[in-house]
Amino acid sequence: MNEKKRMGLMLGVLLVLIVANLYFRLGGDGIGAGLFSDDTDLEEAWSAKALRNLTLLETLPELSFSIQKPDSSEKNPERNPFVFGADRRREHEARDRLQQLAETRKDVEEKAAPAAEVVAEAPPKVTFDGEIMGTLQDSNSGKFRVSVHYKHEYYTLSVGDVLAERFKVLSIQENQVRFSNLKDGEEITVKIKTQTR
Repeated sequence: MNEKKRMGLMLGVLLVLIVANLYFRLGGDGIGAGLFSDDTDLEEAWSAKALRNLTLLETLPELSFSIQKPDSSEKNPERNPFVFGADRRREHEARDRLQQLAETRKDVEEKAAPAAEVVAEAPPKVTFDGEIMGTLQDSNSGKFRVSVHYKHEYYTLSVGDVLAERFKVLSIQENQVRFSNLKDGEEITVKIKTQTR
């Protein structure tokens, strides 16, 4: 394609764009009278477009944001969602609900109070009164043993051993030891205190 054809094509596209722009700016009404004549009145075209927009706006529903006081004869007026502020009716309902909840809670507590007095106190839980010094792990078998200080004596125990005919060792782990109290059969778990240096 040579230069003249290219320029002609570019000018044609530019002319089409200018005509389309004028058509849309004038609203499509002024095309019949001629685009470049002196009698084209832009003010009339703009006013015609403005009139069309105004008629469109008139068809839309109207919103009212005015604050209206409810009629005093109405018992439960509907709340206007456009009026901001506290809803007194809902505040009174919430306050009444809280009072009812407080009364029912008080009634339930009064009924439960005598039952609490009847419950007998449980005997004190038996605890391990010795001190665990630490654990040892056998390098061959991998089993743990525990070193215990009990009533001024030191013991090294493994699982199944009985301490002072009172506590039987159930399990030994690196951070805790479980004993069984032979008098009542309760299990006692003792955590091992770790020392950091």
